[in-house]
Amino acid sequence: MSELDEANRQLRIASRHPERATLTVAELAHVLGVGRSKVYDMMHTDALPVPPIRFGRRIVFSRAKVEEFLGRDPDLSGGPLREAQRETESYRETLEHIIDLCRRALNDPQNRGRSKQFY
Repeated sequence: MSELDEANRQLRIASRHPERATLTVAELAHVLGVGRSKVYDMMHTDALPVPPIRFGRRIVFSRAKVEEFLGRDPDLSGGPLREAQRETESYRETLEHIIDLCRRALNDPQNRGRSKQFY
């Protein structure tokens, strides 16, 4: 596998987001141990412990606020926010490595004619 192919593979891996910052209605229902309709009922009566976030017709809930409600501190080292920060740092390092590989591939005399593929 060439360095360029390896760089493309690593870029695809790095672009995947492991954990979203929000939960859907179905995911919140699962976490709370209730049905989706119960979540909607609680939402309409303002009985939900976590405020909904609306994006047009889409409704999501902050994962950090759900963690907080459940008594899990999202800022602890094992919490999802810290984990996301560590993974972001890892992605940054991976992307720096990919950029370095791309620069080396572009500067390689064997790839001079292929450089237009990147533009």
